[in-house]
Amino acid sequence: MTEQEIKDIVTMTIDELLDRGLISKDSSVNYAFMGNKLKEYYKTGQKNENITDALEKIKGDPYFHILPEYYGLDHTLIHIAVDAGCDRKTIVNNKKRLVLELYRQCYPDYIV
Repeated sequence: MTEQEIKDIVTMTIDELLDRGLISKDSSVNYAFMGNKLKEYYKTGQKNENITDALEKIKGDPYFHILPEYYGLDHTLIHIAVDAGCDRKTIVNNKKRLVLELYRQCYPDYIV
């Protein structure tokens, strides 16, 4: 059995389990992974082309500023919220939304 055949079987199995409600998607692993990638991206100066392209696609989002402030400048969520004139929960929700969107764009083949 080839590696591609195994991947196809696993993908079909996961899709079937999701469709039947026997398992659910857990985005926490993807969120943590992409968060680490963003820290590395902003801190090291070594630009990852996939991340750069994905960031370019979402830079028009009104909450985009959260990512460089949080991952690059180490601003706290409360600091970002105060500067943005909103509450911490709004910042948390939009940070998570943006990070998961970046993950989907950078790693579409690994979404479970």
